[in-house]
Amino acid sequence: MKKQKIQLIVMLLLLAVLAAAYLGVRYYNSKREKAEEAENEPAYTVLELSQEDVKTFSFTNESGTYEFEKTGGEDGEENWTCIQDKELKMDASKVSSLLNNVISLKADDRIENVSDREQYGLSSGDNAQAGSEDTAGPSVIVKITTQNEESYELWFGDYNEVAEVYYMCVYGEPYVYILDSDIASDFDITPQDLEAEEDEDGTDADSADQGSGTDTESEAKDSENNKDSEVKDAETDAESNN
Repeated sequence: MKKQKIQLIVMLLLLAVLAAAYLGVRYYNSKREKAEEAENEPAYTVLELSQEDVKTFSFTNESGTYEFEKTGGEDGEENWTCIQDKELKMDASKVSSLLNNVISLKADDRIENVSDREQYGLSSGDNAQAGSEDTAGPSVIVKITTQNEESYELWFGDYNEVAEVYYMCVYGEPYVYILDSDIASDFDITPQDLEAEEDEDGTDADSADQGSGTDTESEAKDSENNKDSEVKDAETDAESNN
């Protein structure tokens, strides 16, 4: 009897040790996974805005400077107007997609207390001009103004072929951020690239749909008129035979 009690106590102790070991392994694995996720996530937030926060924005590239203002569409939904060419009908989804590249922007690393930005293609000298190959200025400059009248100016500089990274900064901050993606190339466009697409006949999709609906109604009315005419002709023939 005493021997059985000892065996039971030993088994309980072993179970307790195994349970503690299992919990310890789970805790270690969970901690390691979180650490790996943290390593893979970008370390620095460059900008964190929502689409609703943005009031106006512009971008400057080698083709020029283009400004856009948020406006209300005919259907009550928000749309965008190009200040340089207000006749252009902008595609709201294309503009929103372009904005998403910069309004929620994170960097993998950053260089602090930078005194000479020219080496990163971010010179702010008098001769620096966005998109110019003759200067060390940024290739693209994006300016954003929020509904609260807060302004942000993002400069995109050189590509480091050795490290395979891109440099950018926020004007007024003492940092140069390091990105692993070429965001500047997304802004190598003109407002025409953001214009709403039209059908072959020169009308937009909404107008085409409305026209199609009108044609359908017209065809239905013609069909009814033809049926009425056929009925009247049949009645006339019947009376003639009688």
